[in-house]
Amino acid sequence: ASDENTADPAEEKETKVAKVEEEKVEAEPEAEPEKKEEAATQDGVDYSITKAPNPENSPRVFLGNCSYDIDDEAVVEFFRDCGKVDDVFWLTDKDTGKFYGTGFVTFCDADSAARAVSKNNQPICGRNTR
Repeated sequence: ASDENTADPAEEKETKVAKVEEEKVEAEPEAEPEKKEEAATQDGVDYSITKAPNPENSPRVFLGNCSYDIDDEAVVEFFRDCGKVDDVFWLTDKDTGKFYGTGFVTFCDADSAARAVSKNNQPICGRNTR
């Protein structure tokens, strides 16, 4: 006969995991609404545009749905009002070298990257960014 007061260790673990996940959900702050920066300048240029949230504070953003005609210069020009572009990395097939139409753009700081994210779905080289 089993004792009703003895809990199954697997059930206890599931209950603990569920409680922890529940606490995480409750503890997560709500996403901040987009906000307007005040006269953010860099290299003497005013970059005061709407800033999208960047919760991980990353200076790197994904750039998708790119035209096969895109190049680094077009990216730098497209994001000139966001901040200084430090690097553009294009994704290509490792065997054929064929361009996938996507890449990553690294900015000088996370604020510039957040401004770049706010340009989502705007056209560059004839295709809307993602």
